[in-house]
Amino acid sequence: MLGPEYKFINPEPFDVTNWDPALTQKVLTAEIAKNNKIDVIVSDFGPSLVGALPLFEKSGRSIPALATSDGNSLGCFWKEHEKNNPDFKLFTVSTENDNARLAVQWAVAAATGGKPPEETSFKGPVFENSVTGKPHPVQCRADLPGQIYLSAELSPEEQTKAINTK
Repeated sequence: MLGPEYKFINPEPFDVTNWDPALTQKVLTAEIAKNNKIDVIVSDFGPSLVGALPLFEKSGRSIPALATSDGNSLGCFWKEHEKNNPDFKLFTVSTENDNARLAVQWAVAAATGGKPPEETSFKGPVFENSVTGKPHPVQCRADLPGQIYLSAELSPEEQTKAINTK
C-alpha cells in the first residue's frame, strides 16, 4: 500500500486496457501528458507496459518505479533501460496460475459441500525486487520469447515449446 503522500491519478472506474499493449500505451500516454510527475505505476500485468514505458524517456523523464506482475519481456526491458532511468525500480509478483487455484478451491468446496480454504483472498508471491534482489533480482532470458513467465512452475523451455506449437 502506498502512503498518503501519493496521489492516485487514475481512480475508479479504471481505464480498461484488456492487457492490450496498444490500449495500455494510449492510457499511459494520456497520463504522462496530464501529469508532470509520476512516481510509481501499479499494474496487474507488467508485460503490457513494455510498449508504453519508452514514452517517459521520449518526454525527457525517468521511467518511474513499477509494481506489477512479471514477464520475460518486462525483465529484459528493465535490464536494457535501468541504467539510464534512475527512478526505474521494479517489484513484481509471480504470474502463475495459483491465483485461479484459490478460486477453484472455493468453487469446488461450495459445489461439493467440502471444506473451503482458509484464505479468502489471494496474495501473489513476490518474484523480483530490483532494490533488494530478494527473493530474486530482475530476471531476463534474452534467448527466450518475451511472453515467457520465469516465475511459472512450467520451465521456460516447456513454455516456449507450448507457444511455438501450431
